[in-house]
Amino acid sequence: EVDSLQSHLVAEHPPEGLEIFVAYGDREGNYWLGTRSNGLYRARKQFVTAYAKTQGLFADEVYPIYEDRDGAFWTGTVGNGLFRFKDGVFTNYRVAADQAHNLVTAIHQDRAGRLWVNWGTRFEDGRFVRAIREGALPESLGFVWTIHEDRAGALWFGTEKGVVRYQDDA
Repeated sequence: EVDSLQSHLVAEHPPEGLEIFVAYGDREGNYWLGTRSNGLYRARKQFVTAYAKTQGLFADEVYPIYEDRDGAFWTGTVGNGLFRFKDGVFTNYRVAADQAHNLVTAIHQDRAGRLWVNWGTRFEDGRFVRAIREGALPESLGFVWTIHEDRAGALWFGTEKGVVRYQDDA
């Protein structure tokens, strides 16, 4: 039996001015909504929870939302890097010292359990590490908006200007 989202809506229309950029449905039936200027929201059947500075998410512009195998939620932001949400706590990981380079637009966990972000970078032990050879994913292709691993273990990076397949440093 298919359950319609309409039957679970708290309100017929989102709050005035709320720009939703990304939505993700998790295993528990929650809906996670990333916005342009109002942070991250989690919607459940009976209520919506807003996460902002008070809860430890000091970012207004939230793009990708990803749930890893351990049930932690990862969100990429504009200007504030990567956030991990687990057991009710947000942890922030900065990509760079300056705000202009703290942009995370894509997140993916591969079969080996490694977390990939943006332009062929992996998040390992609390830091960002270049994981593919230089030039394999040129920045001239623009932002990476999605990452996917196929059955052969190749990573596919969806960019503003095309798609790049990357496997075994090839």
